[in-house]
Parts: sequence; structure tokens; C-alpha cells
Amino acid sequence: MNAQQKKEIRNHLIQILIGILITIPVFNEKSWLRFIALAGFLLIISNLIWFVKNSEEILFHFFPSKTIREKKPKFKDKIWSSISMTLFFTGIIFLMRNIENIIEESSFWKFFGLIGFSFSLLALFILHKFRPSVFSESGRRYAVVFGFVLGFTSLTISSFSFF
Repeated sequence: MNAQQKKEIRNHLIQILIGILITIPVFNEKSWLRFIALAGFLLIISNLIWFVKNSEEILFHFFPSKTIREKKPKFKDKIWSSISMTLFFTGIIFLMRNIENIIEESSFWKFFGLIGFSFSLLALFILHKFRPSVFSESGRRYAVVFGFVLGFTSLTISSFSFF
């Protein structure tokens, strides 16, 4: 990552901080000041979208993998990538089905989201221990990490919301 990219990351982080500082003082306003909170919120969201869009490159910079793209990946490594994407989409679908229960109880989804996040980190640690080659390619590692984290988190929230 060169100096220009580091400067760009720093600028986006500063813009997120500015958005937070704009939003906090006028968050609960009922007058025209609520539009200032909306502007701060939009500033935060637009910069977070930039981070999501560039997250694979940022992840590769801080935690470099052996290769960026493989020509012929191993079958077992492709299986883990497919499992993570299936887990992610299954979690999102179940989360959408139970969204009305989740919205009503904010402490509920925070608690079970933390449990799901912890479970996903444990699963990733075990996977890294028994199958480290899954994490040797940048694109697959990105898919597996975010698929497991978001998949387990959303599945845990939606499962406990259903019960």
C-alpha cells in the first residue's frame, strides 16, 4: 500500500469522524436540525461503503496472503468457499424472515449477534488450524472470513428470534 492509499484511508476515517461529530449533537432534534443529522449519517454511510468496496485490498495490506488469485484451487478449498457463501446467504434469508421480531428488541439482537460473532471467530480459528490452505489465497480468504462472520452472526440472531 503506497502513501496515496494510506492518505485516502486516513481521509475516509476523518470523514467518518466528522459525520459522527455532526450527528451526535442533533440526533434527537425534531426541528429542521434533524436534516443536519441526516447529512452526517449520509457522510458516515458513504465512507463506510467505500471501506466495504475496498475491504479486500485493505485486508490484503494488513494480513497478506501467499497469493492474490489462484489459477487452479484445490477442491477442498473451493468447498470451504462454497460453504461460507451458502452460510452467508442462508443467514441473510433467515434474518429477513424474522426482521420484525429483531427490530422490536434491540438488546436481543445485540446479545445474540455477539454470540454469533464469537462462534464465527471460533469456527474460523478451528478451520485455520485444520485447513490453513483455505486462507492462502486472498479472494477465497476474504469470502470465507466474511461469509462465516456475517453468516453465523445473522443465523444466530434469526434462530434465537424464531424461538
